[in-house]
Amino acid sequence: MIWEAQAGRGEATTMLCSEYGPPYYQQQLPYTQAPTADLEAICDWQAHREARLFAEKFGSQSG
Repeated sequence: MIWEAQAGRGEATTMLCSEYGPPYYQQQLPYTQAPTADLEAICDWQAHREARLFAEKFGSQSG
């Protein structure tokens, strides 16, 4: 919906900043404070997912 609204206003660029990590913002295990997931892998997954969704909707992709 955000991308559609931006396109409707004629905006030529868009930006996404997902909020993951770092510890202590990222979920951690009790007592050890070890992260529950690989933060870099999560960020890479999200970036590729959003790029794919954008390309499916608008037919182009950047980055």
